[in-house]
Amino acid sequence: MFARLKKILTEADINTVADIEAALSEYDLAALETSLATAQQRRSDLLLTGNDAEILAAEDEATRARLALDRAHAAVAELNRRLEEARAEERKAAISAEYAATSTKVEVAVERINSEYPALAAKILELCILADAADDATTSWSKRCFAGEAEGLPIVDTVTERLELHNRWMVNGLTFSNATRLLPVGKFEGHSIDFESIALYHARHG
Repeated sequence: MFARLKKILTEADINTVADIEAALSEYDLAALETSLATAQQRRSDLLLTGNDAEILAAEDEATRARLALDRAHAAVAELNRRLEEARAEERKAAISAEYAATSTKVEVAVERINSEYPALAAKILELCILADAADDATTSWSKRCFAGEAEGLPIVDTVTERLELHNRWMVNGLTFSNATRLLPVGKFEGHSIDFESIALYHARHG
């Protein structure tokens, strides 16, 4: 028991929470207190019935029991102190690891967005322009149909109708293009951004 305490106190590589808790579990203070009480009672009994050798032996046993208990109390106190330090270090290490992991995730996301988003957004903007041109064509064709100039051909659905977007949201004038928001990043200037800017907010509200 005490050999392990010496090892705990001198070898830094086993000063983890788990190691210290394992060492603490080896100390049974109640059992040591019982041993001391038993030894002291035996000495008291022998004062009336035993000879000098028996009394001295009992006294020696009581001394050893008291020393074992005192050392155990000292060991438990020291181990508890070490345990609090180890827990604080592990909490600090866990927080540092979380901070590092969070920073890494942000760096990876920002790097990929900066490197990949502008080209991808430009492709989506091409689709928005294509959709607008198609919708303009359907508007012209619808006018021709209403004017009776379509030679009996039917009205052509808009891009929004073909994609069935109008069946999902109650928005007047919804088109693929005006429903798409593309944030400005890098050299891409953005598309349909109608959020209030910070500069405009401060200009309005001070």
